[in-house]
Order: sequence, then structure tokens, then C-alpha cells
Amino acid sequence: MFKTYLPKIYTIFLATGILFSQTPIEHYLQIFIQDQSDLERLTKMVLISRVDKPVVLAYASNDQLVKLSASSFSFVHLPHPNESFFPEMAASLDEFREWNRYPTYDQYVDQMNSFQALYPEICSLESIGQSVEGRELLFVKISDDVTIDEEEPEFMYSAQMHGNELIGFIVTLNLIEYLLEGYGADNQITNLIDNVEIWINPLANPDGTYNGGNHTVGDAIRFNANGVDLNRNFPDWVNGPHPDGNLWQPENIAMMDFIAGQHFVLSSNIHSGTEVVNYPWDTTPILTADDDWWQLVSHSYADTAQFYSPESYFNGYDDGITNGWAWYEIDGGRQDYMNYYEHCREMTLELTNGQIIPEDELADYWEYNRAALVNYIEEVLYGVSGTVTNSQGEAIDAIITIPDHDFDNSHALTHSDSGIYYRLLAPGTYNIQY
Repeated sequence: MFKTYLPKIYTIFLATGILFSQTPIEHYLQIFIQDQSDLERLTKMVLISRVDKPVVLAYASNDQLVKLSASSFSFVHLPHPNESFFPEMAASLDEFREWNRYPTYDQYVDQMNSFQALYPEICSLESIGQSVEGRELLFVKISDDVTIDEEEPEFMYSAQMHGNELIGFIVTLNLIEYLLEGYGADNQITNLIDNVEIWINPLANPDGTYNGGNHTVGDAIRFNANGVDLNRNFPDWVNGPHPDGNLWQPENIAMMDFIAGQHFVLSSNIHSGTEVVNYPWDTTPILTADDDWWQLVSHSYADTAQFYSPESYFNGYDDGITNGWAWYEIDGGRQDYMNYYEHCREMTLELTNGQIIPEDELADYWEYNRAALVNYIEEVLYGVSGTVTNSQGEAIDAIITIPDHDFDNSHALTHSDSGIYYRLLAPGTYNIQY
């Protein structure tokens, strides 16, 4: 067994279980495992980023590093991915719009405002709150009548909960522009905007992305400014309200409050670090009631991405998809939170093997995923939907259940104000109970 440190960068002192250092708030590690039981133990100690057995790449806070050091696992420190990353930042908003440079924080905010300014009839901008350091958590809403809450299914893309997984940030900005420009010109996009309320949040962790200051993404880190992994910081239906032992972070409180006020039917949380569609559950080996639907939809995304990309792209795992638990356990992830607590089908997209990629590759990954991203939105229009009312025709609260099928909160709920419900299902014949 061996454990190495890098004293030229920082010094670590272990005393009475407490770590004293002048270290970064996160450590990047290569950890060695022998079997699946090792991986299951490791998920409770550190924040796994990638698994290529017997090697695991992971991040750890100072406290987590103390626990790992006291364990039997062999590990080495690796240079943080941002140490060799020297990005070309856009000099202006116009230069950023060429999509081959990273934006400054101010350029990002200006770009989000410009979407609303250029397309006010179908696009609005909303801040749902602020990060630890006071940066805005921004969504655009895209809809044919953007000023009202229509009786339509709601869809959400959210990216970059991990601040240094940079591709989702750029891809979702591309997607916003693509949807807005395509309205009235592209039949598929026009149909989506006419029949779906689309919400897109390109930057869920702005403090992690702009850790080095608003002028650069060169020092981006995974954690938020409090040193917390936001994708382990949600309530977990198996492991309790605070599975990571931390208070809910401002970014996640804002997200949960916002989601509670919406009626999202389908969503995706976009990451990078490998190339795969990860579907629930993450926190338990039990398969969801809709596992057949998840495999169908996940393969549809992967197959489309493969079609529009080089032969080697998105072809690992089970032909580009994986069940979350079968890959590695995550407790407190947003994917499971959305599926269990919010009755919204959410999967996690991992779009690049590298968390940080050169700016001259950004446009390529957008092209690889463009059609798949749009097609995934379209999935929200399938399945079963309807309205539940009383004998006077008034909307009522109702639970929509498929007997002998639903469990673990897979049932659907009506919207209190309209009585409308949406239930995504694989093709088949079902009995439905209201």
C-alpha cells in the first residue's frame, strides 16, 4: 500500500483527526480498488469522478482526505485538472458568440440577457437566487407565450453543478440560441416551443466555475465556494435529508425552491468526466418502475449522439448508457431527488471524457449532441396525459397510479391549479387508476 503527497504544493499535518493546511478546498486523487465492495465503501468516503477498474479518479475535501488516509485504500495525489488548463477567454461578447472561446462571467450574464432582448416573445430570463459569493443563478424560459404559465408539460436542462465540468455550460448556451433561432424556421423546434415550456440553466455552480475570478474559468473547481459538492447535497430518499453531512447549500436551496414552484415532467442534469447517459437510481440497486422506459430513452439519446459524432464517441458502458447504481453509488444527487421527491423523470448526461476541454473543441461537442438534446426534449410529449376534475368540472388534486407497476414514488400527480397530469411510459397497454 502506498500514499503519496506533494509537499512542494502543500503540507499536511494529521493530528487528533483534524487536518491543518494551506490547501486547495478540493484534492484530486487516483485511488486503487480490488472489487465492487471496495467501490461501494469508497463512495461513502470521497466524491467519485470516474471509474476504470481497478483505478478510480475522485475528489476529496480536507475532511474526506483525513478519512481516506485512515482507511486501507491506496491512493496518490494527482495535479488538479485546472493546473494545466490555460483557456482562451473571449475578449468581447461578439467574440464569445463565435463559440470557440470561454466567456467571462459578465459575458455569460450579458449573453443570457441578450437572449431575452432579441427574442422577447418566446424567451424570458429569470434569476432564481444567488450563489455563496453572490453570482446569479439564471434560467431562460422558452415558450410560445412566455409571459404566462401555460397548461403544457415543463422541461428542464441544467448544467455545471460541478464548476470544472465545462462542456455543459457551453452546450446549453448553444442550445438556447439554436432553439430561439429555429422557432418558425424548423418544424421540430417550432412544435416544441409551441407545446412545451422549456427551462434551461447553463451554470448551476458559478462560484466553482469562476473560482479564479470573473475574468477566467482557468481555475475552475468541482465544489462550490463552501467546498461542497452540490451533486451530493440534495435530500436522499434512502440516506436521509443530509447524506453528505452538510447543510443544504444556497445554490441547491434556490434550485429546490424554484423546482417546487414548477411542474417539471422531464429533465436532465449535464456533467462531464466520461461519455454516458446515467439513469436512476443512483442511491440504491433497486431498479425503477420505469426501467424499460429509461433504457429506451437513454439508448435513443446515445444512438443519436453516436450517429452525429466520430465512431469512438459515446460507445462505452452498455452502448452509451448505464444504470446509476451499476456504475457507482451516489447519495444526495439531484437526479434521484427529482425522480423521487418531484415526480420528474431526470437523467444525468456525461458529455466528455475530459472535465476541462480546450476551447477549440467546444463546437465539436455541440454538434455531436445537438440533435440528441433536442430529441430528448421531445420525449416529454409522449406517454399519457389528461385532466382530472370533479363532477362540477373543477380541477382537483389526484394521484395517477398504474396498478402492479408503480412503486417508489413513480406515480404521477395532477397540477393543483389545472388538474393536468403527465405520465411518461414505454409503449404498451396499461390500466390507470385515478
